[in-house]
Amino acid sequence: MTNKKRTIQHTTDVSKLRLMACIYDQESMASLFSLLDFVNPTTNNPFTIFVIHLIELLGRATPMFIDHMKEIGEYWDNNNVAIHKSIKLYEKDRMNCITMNLFTSVTPNRTMYQDICESALLNKVRFIILPFHKKCIKDGNDFSSAILRPGVQSTNANTLIHAPCSVGIYACKNAATWETFSCRSNQCTRRQFVLLFLGGPDAREALALASHMVEHPDVSLIVVRFLANEQRGDIKSERKMDDGVITWFWVKNERNEKVVYREVVVNNGFETVSAIQSLNTSASIDLWIVGRENGINLTLLEELSEWSENSELGLIGDFLVLADFNTSGSVLVVQQQVLRNERVVPLACY
Repeated sequence: MTNKKRTIQHTTDVSKLRLMACIYDQESMASLFSLLDFVNPTTNNPFTIFVIHLIELLGRATPMFIDHMKEIGEYWDNNNVAIHKSIKLYEKDRMNCITMNLFTSVTPNRTMYQDICESALLNKVRFIILPFHKKCIKDGNDFSSAILRPGVQSTNANTLIHAPCSVGIYACKNAATWETFSCRSNQCTRRQFVLLFLGGPDAREALALASHMVEHPDVSLIVVRFLANEQRGDIKSERKMDDGVITWFWVKNERNEKVVYREVVVNNGFETVSAIQSLNTSASIDLWIVGRENGINLTLLEELSEWSENSELGLIGDFLVLADFNTSGSVLVVQQQVLRNERVVPLACY
């Protein structure tokens, strides 16, 4: 843990943005890299990206953590060759806007989060991107029939608890490849992203990330801020900080035709969900971005707790991946770094 802020919101020099992508298989690699493209590294604002290939250690062999910038030896499993070739191709195609560092962690599922968090701490990472513990079947958009990634849910939960920086969990619903999804030509289809801003530090971090994304030439963004009727349940200090980042974002983008800002006043969680459903029916959404849970006014979530199945995504994130929501859009749930003096660390869950 660290007492220094390592977040996207508090990174003033964009060129020093350091991100970590955790991958388990070719599907998670392709989806996470397509997402990284939309965070919008450029020649003027290059990113440093740390990639950890996570492999479950079976049997009684010794765990390994390999830095491929230093180690000559490599660890091979059935899909290791394809993954490494794809990573090198990705780096080669974007050599002017990213610096890539590759690691392999071979360890039991219950301790994977330790390698993730330690590496993020040592490399001063600002944002970790984790794949959701379910992956959709080919061309599917329904997580109810998705394939489970064994051990990933507990790894995500423990990383959220112990991370020394901000964390995003990415639930990819579409089968688009990274080449087509990240295309920048004039012939590409404009991608529609939606940020659901429910307030609190997680929402502010999500807004900071979305602010980078909307600079991508193929991205349009709808920002929807949810407010409790008559400010019921608001925490004044959080509301003031929310107002500040919303004002900053709007001043920055008020002349940007790709950005739409709306405010929705609700009385309870059902009205929050209804407003989100109306967005889903009125437009084709490629990506939903939402803060996980910290600092959300409970009035906005009232009576929704019994719907949640995946605590790693928070209530709204969980709703967005439910089959009943019926969207083909992927979901990114963001948790801003929690400083050491702001948290009580529970026992790690296995």
